[in-house]
Amino acid sequence: MDQKESMIKGMEPKQQPPYPLRMPPDLRAELEKMAEESKRSLNAEIVEHLQVSVMRRLSNAQESENRSQHRALSRRLFEIEAQLMAMEEIRILRAARLADAKKNNLGTGDIKAAEIDLARADQVLRKMKNEMASNMDRYTKLESQMAEAATKS
Repeated sequence: MDQKESMIKGMEPKQQPPYPLRMPPDLRAELEKMAEESKRSLNAEIVEHLQVSVMRRLSNAQESENRSQHRALSRRLFEIEAQLMAMEEIRILRAARLADAKKNNLGTGDIKAAEIDLARADQVLRKMKNEMASNMDRYTKLESQMAEAATKS
């Protein structure tokens, strides 16, 4: 069974076909010297350098993606914090309006409307706080990943 037949049937060939690699003679000489020093074949030395290069590039791409996500999360957390502060002020005003309605014995409709407004403010605040907590978790995990990646490099 030749290599094409084995690949078609889902089996990997025992050995990959040779790949003729052209390179400048001075580069080849340097790689041969490095291979000799590390007690590897020229092919193994070339593969090692390619693997390191590809892994470094993948690592740099992941690092760039992490930084981009970190900036986006930082901005979103800042926005949520500003919105929370505004919503807390609204909640305070609505609670004061409800207290005034009860204190001044306003009609049941006015009190009920103030209670509904306050309940809506509380609901919005809960949703915003949940979003803030969720984004903070993501932010913390991302920072941890970035710190771990920094220690590896």
